[in-house]
Amino acid sequence: LNMGVFFSLRYNKGLLDVNDIDGYNGKNQNNVFQVSAGYSF
Repeated sequence: LNMGVFFSLRYNKGLLDVNDIDGYNGKNQNNVFQVSAGYSF
């Protein structure tokens, strides 16, 4: 935007199963949602 103000949105989804428990059939993946705002000078 004008005057150096910026905004950012980001989403990251993991592809690998991070669960390592014997006998558990569920699937767990990393998911991250980020929101940021700032001023650049």
